[in-house]
Amino acid sequence: MDKKKHIIIATIVFVLFNNYKTEAQVEITGAPYLRNDNVTEQRYNNSDTYKKPFLLPDYFSLQYAGDIGFMSIGGGYFYNKNKKVRVNISIGIVPKRIATTSSSIITLAHEFQIMKPIKIKNNFEWSIVNVGAQLSYYSGNEYNSLNRGYEDKYYYLFSTNIGYRFYFKTELLWLNSYKYLGYKKISFYFESGRNATDILTSFKNRTVNYFDSASFGFGLNLYL
Repeated sequence: MDKKKHIIIATIVFVLFNNYKTEAQVEITGAPYLRNDNVTEQRYNNSDTYKKPFLLPDYFSLQYAGDIGFMSIGGGYFYNKNKKVRVNISIGIVPKRIATTSSSIITLAHEFQIMKPIKIKNNFEWSIVNVGAQLSYYSGNEYNSLNRGYEDKYYYLFSTNIGYRFYFKTELLWLNSYKYLGYKKISFYFESGRNATDILTSFKNRTVNYFDSASFGFGLNLYL
């Protein structure tokens, strides 16, 4: 009787140890491990067969400066399958400690990829040049006047709450080879641009160069 009892206990211990070893290997190597819950199935599902919810953005962005706020956060969608055209919407803030008054900025950007990304080594790619146009709405009392104190009330043909900007961007991407992390790639980018008013001014006044009125920013994109 004792011999049978020891065999049963040894069998249970072996099964439990083997199951623990399998799960530990999954956590270390990221190898697929099928279980009967939907969350785990989606987490370890292959990215080629997993279909992203329609309303979920294709990527999220976090940016510092760049004429869309001291800090801004947003998300965007790709227009086509080759992912060369995208639209992005972001919300930025300008705290009172760095400006006369605090304000928020809502920006809608339309961006084009000019060149196909260059593969570097391992899992890195470099998107050399993207160009885009932005339409921004600025909150705050200092922006809500059409003439802002000028004698000619038609000095500004549109509300100063609205801003137009053109920019270019370069982006370094890291491709995620660990599917279970839940995202496809992450990138660091640098951008620079000028608003429409400054561009028109530079045509009339040749002494104004690009760096006199250009804005610069950098940020991160998380692609799902």
